[in-house]
Amino acid sequence: MAARVKYRDRELKVEPGTSVRHAVEKLGLSLEGVITRVGKRLVTEDYRLRDGDVLEVIPAISGG
Repeated sequence: MAARVKYRDRELKVEPGTSVRHAVEKLGLSLEGVITRVGKRLVTEDYRLRDGDVLEVIPAISGG
């Protein structure tokens, strides 16, 4: 099986053991502009995705 990465209307599959950092970079994004979570749990860039995980990459919104 694999882990899935979801960002807006995009989805890709990655191998288990892939770091959040690498998965976000595969989307062409910077970690500085996003929030990452698996299920309802926020995860850091060094979290390693497990078989069946769904990583949600959420744009961070800031305003002034």
